[in-house]
Amino acid sequence: MEHVSGIEAKERIINASKRLFSQKGYDATRVDDIAKTADVNKALIYYYFKNKEDILDSMLASLFDNAVSITLVFI
Repeated sequence: MEHVSGIEAKERIINASKRLFSQKGYDATRVDDIAKTADVNKALIYYYFKNKEDILDSMLASLFDNAVSITLVFI
């Protein structure tokens, strides 16, 4: 595993989660799978997120924030 900045590590975790949730489904994806795909230590995932559900909540919050931003542009 290479050393990565905090922002980059969090983005890698989110991107790996998106990929795995899409391929395997949320229930079938383990935190170990996310760590391996993101090439980060499992402990780093728990530094940024309480659990796998927290990762999903973060992804959904980002999606809704983007939707609101887009909507406000057209108002």
